[in-house]
Amino acid sequence: MFQVITMFGFDEPWWFFDDWKSHIQKTVDFDSMDEAVAFFEEQSNAFTTEFSHQKSKRQFLTAFWNEEQMDYCSDCGDDLQLYQGLLLVKDGKEITVKKES
Repeated sequence: MFQVITMFGFDEPWWFFDDWKSHIQKTVDFDSMDEAVAFFEEQSNAFTTEFSHQKSKRQFLTAFWNEEQMDYCSDCGDDLQLYQGLLLVKDGKEITVKKES
């Protein structure tokens, strides 16, 4: 099963810290990779119009943000950037796409 996940918090989606699932806002399940990719691209296009910045690290892991969207981090005692994360995963784990030689 494939999932397209949106998350929101201080961390970009590619870190997969121990508590990453606690930042999930929405998960949409798909039986096929093609359907999941189409939905991921649709969501990515929508976020591109909503946020002024974006960065992808590895395939299907993208962070979106606006510079003025910050919040106080009590653990670090400073204001930090907030990120809207978009992920496409399989069974809750990162997808590794092998490149053809």
